Parts: sequence; structure tokens; C-alpha cells
Amino acid sequence: MTLFLVEKGTPGLQIGHRFRTLAHEANPIWEVLYDDCRVPADNRLGQEGEGFSYMQVGFAKTRALYAARYAEERVQFGQPIARFQGMRFKIADMATRVEAARHLVYRAASLVDERAAEAPAVASMAKLFASDTTMYVATEAVQILGGHGYTRDHPVERYFREAKLCQIGEGTNEVLRLLISRHVRDGSR
Repeated sequence: MTLFLVEKGTPGLQIGHRFRTLAHEANPIWEVLYDDCRVPADNRLGQEGEGFSYMQVGFAKTRALYAARYAEERVQFGQPIARFQGMRFKIADMATRVEAARHLVYRAASLVDERAAEAPAVASMAKLFASDTTMYVATEAVQILGGHGYTRDHPVERYFREAKLCQIGEGTNEVLRLLISRHVRDGSR
């Protein structure tokens, strides 16, 4: 998926009905119809084919930051829970995975720019790793918040629901694994 900015009022752009989804209420999904709609190449956001991966890395980073801030504010046994080793390990693992996902997305974008033969496989790896990272970070955020993470008093319950779309939207992770394994089997990597 490639991200493009298509401004409201662009000739040929029509907005259809709103889908009722499990999550993403703050960012609703609408049917978008294009009828001879021309979008200039300058309206592309990021690299070709990397839109979904960019979104996932951003989602994961947001969730990790929220959990880390909460851990600094939540006090148990007279100190912020962020001071406990177990919490520090969770936050460190979340941050490490987000950073690794970001670098893999950038690597895939670089290979697309170079028109490298392995670009499709690495793009699949980036989407797979970024989506799994988003789900992992959302799950850990719920754990860090404990019982509060399961309530609607904090956004992490929503983050958890929304993260699942990353693993099933725009190519399921199972399909991506098949594509990657085929690439490895064929000796292209």
C-alpha cells in the first residue's frame, strides 16, 4: 500500500458509506470511490508500497510512549512502577522492537528506490515485523496498565483492538510469511 494525499474536493473523488468496524472509531474507515480522479505523484507520502508499514511503526511508537508515561505516573509500594525491573524490561523490549521495525521499513523503502530484486520480500518482512510489533506493544501496554488497561478509562484497550487490523489488513501475516518463505526457498535472499 502506498499513501497518497487526496484532498477533499479533488475532481472524481467521492466518499461513500462509513464502515462499522471493531475498532478505529477515532480514525473511521470510509468507502472511497475514484472516478477518473487524477492525483499527482507529488502527493505521495513516503515510499511506494510502504504506507501500511509506516502507519504500523507510528501506531507502535504511540502505544509504547503511552505505556512508558503511565509507568512513570502510576505509583505502587511508594514508587512509580517504571522503577521496577520488570516494567523497565517491558519498556525496553517495546522500544527495541519499534526501533527495529522502523529500520526494517526504511531498508525496504531503500530497496524499492533501488528497484532491487529483493525489495518485494523485504517489504513483506517489514509489514510482517511492523504489524507483529504493533500487536506486541499493544499487548504489553495493556499489561503495564494492569486492570486499568482493560478499561475504557485509558486508550490502550482501543490500541489493543486496533492493533489486530495491522496483522490482517492489506495482506495477512500468514500470506506474508508464505511470500517470504518462497523468496528464501528460491534462493533470492
